[in-house]
Amino acid sequence: MTNLAHFVSKLDTVGASELLLGPGRPPLYRSASGLLPLPGESAIAGAELQTLVEGWFGPDRWAHLHSRRVLSCVLGFPSHPRLRVRATLAWLGPTLQVRVLDAPLALTELQLPAALAGLADLTSGLVIVTGPAGSGKTNALASLVQVVAERRRRHIVTLENPVELLHHSRISSVSQREIGVHCSSFSIGVR
Repeated sequence: MTNLAHFVSKLDTVGASELLLGPGRPPLYRSASGLLPLPGESAIAGAELQTLVEGWFGPDRWAHLHSRRVLSCVLGFPSHPRLRVRATLAWLGPTLQVRVLDAPLALTELQLPAALAGLADLTSGLVIVTGPAGSGKTNALASLVQVVAERRRRHIVTLENPVELLHHSRISSVSQREIGVHCSSFSIGVR
């Protein structure tokens, strides 16, 4: 029986960073032309996919998926140490969206305006970053956290669900907290 590491290792060969698994269809990867079948892979039956997912997640995460009908978590393999996995339950079985997580990029690498770095110098207020899924919110925020961590002597606390990109303390101290793991909710985490 195939495992998630097998599918993820094929992402590099097709130059993709996202994998979609669902019952009754072959694994798909996202490319510039849309979703394409992963070469050499056939459709996965719902029961087989359920067995695979149970094995990947373990009993606690599997129980969480069944009780809440959705699960976001981070898994790792030697070929890809950090993967964001979003699992949902569907009519024919579980579905998964798996995204490869890289280290946070600099604002210039993201081709964002240099003026955004000025947000890292704010001492009060609220900055809201919005946009549709896949628009780069996580990467933009991670880059800003990186700028603050490099420029200012502060304690930076992030509340995330799940923690996707890891930050390292530079002259700031960075504490990343995952909702459901390190605190039970966003409101409790803020307190």
